[in-house]
Amino acid sequence: MSQVSGELPASGPRQLRCRVSSDIQTLQSLHKELGWVPGQDNVRPTNDTKERKAREMVIVDSKYERVQDWLFDIVFGLPCAMNRLGRLECSSEPSPGAFAMLPNRFPYQVPSGTSHSVLWVFTPSHSPPSDNEIVDIIEQHLTDQSGSSDFDFCFYTNPKQTVQANDIFHVQVFWTMDPEGAWRSFHGCSQESTPVPQSMTSNEASNPGVATSSQAPPIYSNLPPPPYTSLGNDGSALPSAPPCLPFHRPLPPIPR
Repeated sequence: MSQVSGELPASGPRQLRCRVSSDIQTLQSLHKELGWVPGQDNVRPTNDTKERKAREMVIVDSKYERVQDWLFDIVFGLPCAMNRLGRLECSSEPSPGAFAMLPNRFPYQVPSGTSHSVLWVFTPSHSPPSDNEIVDIIEQHLTDQSGSSDFDFCFYTNPKQTVQANDIFHVQVFWTMDPEGAWRSFHGCSQESTPVPQSMTSNEASNPGVATSSQAPPIYSNLPPPPYTSLGNDGSALPSAPPCLPFHRPLPPIPR
């Protein structure tokens, strides 16, 4: 499978909207080309964020019966109650294929203008969503929430996942509502002059992990809708895009 797909326009940045490799060299290559994609200095949280994550995971381990219950609570919005051992536990679970995309609770130091989210999918009885289905989900939600299609995004599966739970699949999503602005700013382009960086005309051999336009998969928007549903505020499945994917949803506090 190609790690990056897109078309190479005559001027301005090409579009990704696909899975990319989590390899640092590949990410750095894309960062140098596009500006908004996290590079080698943007794919780690700050030390303060690392410490906060470590503290919160200790609380999760002490307050919840399972990590899965914590995610059912803060991601899917399902109610939890104290069990006989005094730990929070959910008595129900999301519908198979339910998903939610939320700002990363422990974000990386992404470039200015780039947002870092996590797409979570409950997959108890079937395989994780395909890359095409993931793209369709992200495109649908960013379009519904912004009312625009001028965004770009990429995603990858973190090779060293620190939050793992049975039957809950997740990917890291990086997106921007102004990919051309990020490209112009990174390369010092003016609005009047739009020179094409050399990296945008190079072939795959000089840009590791990047597929050329001739290798791009079918247009995702032409695919039928995926079987994944989204969740309303009460955790029930909804037939269309709900307000479950706000750009900056306030992060719920962990019970202390």
